[in-house]
Amino acid sequence: MRTPITALRGFTQILLRHLDRGAAVEVARLHAGLAAIDQQSERLARLVAQLLDVARLDAGRLTLHRTETDVVALVEGEVQVVRQTTDRHTIAVAAPPSLLACLDACASSR
Repeated sequence: MRTPITALRGFTQILLRHLDRGAAVEVARLHAGLAAIDQQSERLARLVAQLLDVARLDAGRLTLHRTETDVVALVEGEVQVVRQTTDRHTIAVAAPPSLLACLDACASSR
């Protein structure tokens, strides 16, 4: 959980420092900083949701709704989200065309 918080604080401090100095902040730099803040806050929200799910699961209050789901499509969707966060790395999925499993696909997005 510290990684997204550190990134949020870092990007925010950089942008504030530029504004406090009265420096002209390029629109592209401002946009990139705000986009990074948005991505990291979304990541933090997912982590908090996962922690809450674990707490509910431990307390016996989490209900899973299992359905037959294509795991490859689910993984490809998550990988697509991660690909948007980096230009330095190439992320590839080596998987069969389809792999069905009975699971709660919505649990990853809570």
